[in-house]
Amino acid sequence: MKTFLIRHGEQEYPYDEQGRKIVSGPNAPLVELGRKQLHQLGEKIAEEGQSLDALYVSPYLRAQQSAPKCTT
Repeated sequence: MKTFLIRHGEQEYPYDEQGRKIVSGPNAPLVELGRKQLHQLGEKIAEEGQSLDALYVSPYLRAQQSAPKCTT
């Protein structure tokens, strides 16, 4: 059995008044780059003949959006 630890794709970050990136909460969505990253990961997993028997996902929006992208 193999275990894969997959992090969510690139997310949207809020910025403060000085233009600094700040930590986002559970509702930060993926940006287009993040969706593309996870789609490419899913393709790579399939190309290598791997399959996912189980997928455990946090309730954060970006994780929920990431999960289906890496299983296609």
